[in-house]
This record gives sequence, C-alpha cells and structure tokens, in this order.
Amino acid sequence: MDFKDASKIIKSIPMLEGLSSANRKLLAFTSQLLTYEDGEVVFHIDEPATYVYIVVEGQVDQIVVNSNDEVHAGTVTKNKLFGEMAVIQNVPRLVTVRAKGPVNVLRIEGEMFLQMVTTSPKSALAVMQEMAQKITTLVDKHKDK
Repeated sequence: MDFKDASKIIKSIPMLEGLSSANRKLLAFTSQLLTYEDGEVVFHIDEPATYVYIVVEGQVDQIVVNSNDEVHAGTVTKNKLFGEMAVIQNVPRLVTVRAKGPVNVLRIEGEMFLQMVTTSPKSALAVMQEMAQKITTLVDKHKDK
C-alpha cells in the first residue's frame, strides 16, 4: 500500500474527512500498514497509547478483563478508527484489542494524529462527536445489565 492508498483510507474516516489534503497526505506518509492473524493482539490493556488505528480489512474485538474473565466490549469494523480515546486522554489503553480473523490496520503515530486533528476545527468536532457516540453506545449496551 502506498501513501495515496493510505490517504484515501484516511479520507474515508468521517472524523478525519475535514483534514486538508496536505494533512491527510502527511498522516498517510507517516502511517504503517500492519497485518494481524486471528487472535493476535494489536495492543494490550494498560499499555502506553502511542498510536491510533484504522481497520482497513477485517475486524478487531475490544476486550476488557474483569476478575480474570474476558468481557467483550465491542467490535471495530472496516473503515473505523480505534485507539484514539486513550491517545486523546493521554492515558494507558483501556482495553485489549485482538484480531477477529485476519485483519489489516493502518497504524498512525498518536502525536501526529493529535497534531493534525487539532489543526482542523471540523475534524476536532468530528472527533468529539465520534467519542460521544462511542460513550453513548457503551452506556446503552450496559444499561439493561
């Protein structure tokens, strides 16, 4: 995958579509395509949050360990961003993320992601809206339990 393909993927992400073409290209140029096999861990809970990821192909599961039991917290599918909440908050990872089948992800340096998003008011607003939606979905998912 070249940086033009990566730039197209980045542009397809709603929270990043407000970035200028130059900023999308910079994110794409500094990103890395990674492949994971089924069950392989992308990152573990409590690890430092240094990257954000975009699912290019496949899907990943978000897992929380609760009293030595694994609890499925959600699934991230194609063209969705994950890992951004811990990067934005500058806190360790809140979940473990594991490949659900073969998966390709675009890994973006967290500091570069923050720099690009904060230069675009439209993207900054989109990030806030996406994070609010993720929190709402999580609350709704656990409301009836």
